Amino acid sequence: MSEARALLKLNEGDPSEQRLYYLPHYVAADKGFFAGANLEVLFTRTATGGHTVRGGQIPAVLSGEADLTIGGPMVTMKMLEEGTAHLVNICAAVRTHPWYLLSRQPMPEFSWDDLRGRTVVDIANIGTATFTFSSLLKEKGLAGKVGLSPAPLTESEALAAFVAGDGDFAIQHLHAAGPALAKGEVFAVQDLATATGGVPWSAYIALPEVVDRRRADFKAFAEAMDRAFAWICEHDGTEIAALIGHRFPFFPRGAMAMAIDLYRKAGLWPPNQFIPQQDFERFSRLLVEAGWLSAPADYEKLVRPLD
Repeated sequence: MSEARALLKLNEGDPSEQRLYYLPHYVAADKGFFAGANLEVLFTRTATGGHTVRGGQIPAVLSGEADLTIGGPMVTMKMLEEGTAHLVNICAAVRTHPWYLLSRQPMPEFSWDDLRGRTVVDIANIGTATFTFSSLLKEKGLAGKVGLSPAPLTESEALAAFVAGDGDFAIQHLHAAGPALAKGEVFAVQDLATATGGVPWSAYIALPEVVDRRRADFKAFAEAMDRAFAWICEHDGTEIAALIGHRFPFFPRGAMAMAIDLYRKAGLWPPNQFIPQQDFERFSRLLVEAGWLSAPADYEKLVRPLD
């Protein structure tokens, strides 16, 4: 008789947080990598909370309803600084900025100076993306030279308004912008991943005491994710979309493949489970400069390698 699989409950937040750039754990599930590691990973959701910087999934982990979640390490930094909770990042998920700079016309010769004197609509208006883009403008000598306008509408309404002529440029992730991109309504003129460099944008997060108690299960999870990252590296957007497209039933398959290929080209997903200390500390310094943190975060306290 085969040994029963260990169950891990992974809370994904509310439905708005089920974004295309979080696809690696779907690859791990749909390719059988979790099953091959003798795991059953149950994906769960929360009802609300996706637009808050802490998301809807953190309470599920703190209460024990979920064993782990996917989200921003910046949240674990902030909560430790506040003394509200100690969560640890156990496995990489997204290794850099998943937003793109969008235009209403193709700009194959785009340069950052093209933004000077223009207005950029911040469609999602999510803390990490806004902080990081503002930092990029400063690095490019454009601080105070670009109007960054937070959209007061829902993401879909704000994107439609941009297509109709609101603002000169926009920043948004490809989960929302992918269909408009595929239709030629908007054009991805610059990925923010390349300009930002390596930062631990998203990771798999858990309580340290749960990781200690179930270390073998979390180690198996991370090893299955290693296989998923390798598979993503070796397959193109069409193949990846064919595998996980059923997870996003309302996302046109061709648009999904295009978005995935853009993300692969930008190096969005990490090569393996590990969260580099250099990237973590750089991200921490950026968040201090943005005013999100009062002091650099402690890598040793917040990252729990499972090798």
